[in-house]
Amino acid sequence: MSHDTYNIDRISELARINLTETERGQYDTELGDILDYVAKLQSIPTDPVPPTDHATGSENVSRVDSVHPSSPKSIISLAPDGNYSIPSVRSLWTS
Repeated sequence: MSHDTYNIDRISELARINLTETERGQYDTELGDILDYVAKLQSIPTDPVPPTDHATGSENVSRVDSVHPSSPKSIISLAPDGNYSIPSVRSLWTS
């Protein structure tokens, strides 16, 4: 990627920030370095590398997800003391 393909003034305008000449020069250099690095990354041959969605090759070891019928009372009965009150949303906002 060529350093001629970007415009610090346009970027600062889009970001709605005012840059001094010193900052403009600094960001011009930094953005050039970033674009050079991206160009290096793009030159790396990745064809022999198989696509992965997980770096370690882990598989899902969780239980099978299954649907079971339930009701609020059966869920509340699982609470430690068997008597669990659920606050209403309104009381959370007013207290």
